[in-house]
Amino acid sequence: MADDPWNDMLSEFRALGGTADNICMREGANGRGIFPHRSGKTGLPARPRNPLDRCSRCAFRAWKIAHRLQRQDRASGAYVCRELYEYVSWVGGRREIELVFEHAQELPRGLRETLKAEVCLGDWFEVPTDKRVQQCFVDSRKVFYRSRVVLMPIVELLNHSPSGQHFELERGIAIKGVFDGEITARYSETDALGIFSSWGFACEQPQAFSFPLKSSRPDLTIQIGRDLTSLSQKKQFWAPKLSAAENGVTLEFLMLGNKRFPRTNKGIFYKLMREAGIKNYEESFDLIQNANLTRISNLFALVEKAEGVMAQTLRQVARYQLQALAYCMGVREV
Repeated sequence: MADDPWNDMLSEFRALGGTADNICMREGANGRGIFPHRSGKTGLPARPRNPLDRCSRCAFRAWKIAHRLQRQDRASGAYVCRELYEYVSWVGGRREIELVFEHAQELPRGLRETLKAEVCLGDWFEVPTDKRVQQCFVDSRKVFYRSRVVLMPIVELLNHSPSGQHFELERGIAIKGVFDGEITARYSETDALGIFSSWGFACEQPQAFSFPLKSSRPDLTIQIGRDLTSLSQKKQFWAPKLSAAENGVTLEFLMLGNKRFPRTNKGIFYKLMREAGIKNYEESFDLIQNANLTRISNLFALVEKAEGVMAQTLRQVARYQLQALAYCMGVREV
């Protein structure tokens, strides 16, 4: 392996059509991350063209990545790029994922089983097989680009922040701006539960979405899903798709709290219910919110006295979700 794999990877990345200016990788408050070389300078962490490839082509052989992040021509240095990606991204990324599983396995088995059955927390409480670790690595780094799911070197090393930069998706996947500290990206507009289930860490998010649940009364059933894939970083408000169901309606998801726009939660729900011709819907929102508050409180109670890193992380997740759920007051027509 090269003496300076990071800079060698940048060189190969640029040779294959990518752009990576004024950046370095080092440890920070969020673990390893991407920082500007010179504070205050404009950085363009990655504007890739050729170094994009479908996640479906990613395979693991003897714990090594057999993924082609390059042109087809072997003379292009493509295999060097793959080996450098493996050394820089996979070795560290694999260990980060393994640590989440290890911390989860430290919880009592009964508690792990309860968390798997009752809370939307991803696969972290499953047995950490090689295949599951590898799949979590790919899932946590994939990017949706032009109707494809791709892996993206360099960009996937950026840590998440709810105030981080949005990805630009016009000519490759890019983030640019002026940075004095760590360069962060906004992975998703999901909530604290979604961040943990996808990436395995606790993060305070400004919004909260409902658990999957069913709210029923004699004349109306409202089925709430948790499909957040349609959330757009370009929109301030998120209205779920509504479809008719037996004796009621089904919602793709439902936002219940939003720190920036606390009056829009009920406003969106009320608008959807009116358009669907449903009457006396106000109490339904309150019942759905109460059910979510109860489930998050139950999560907190489950891990309140548990010990270890994972228990502490889950307490943070529960607290962040409760904080976001509290930002629901009044009604704003949308």
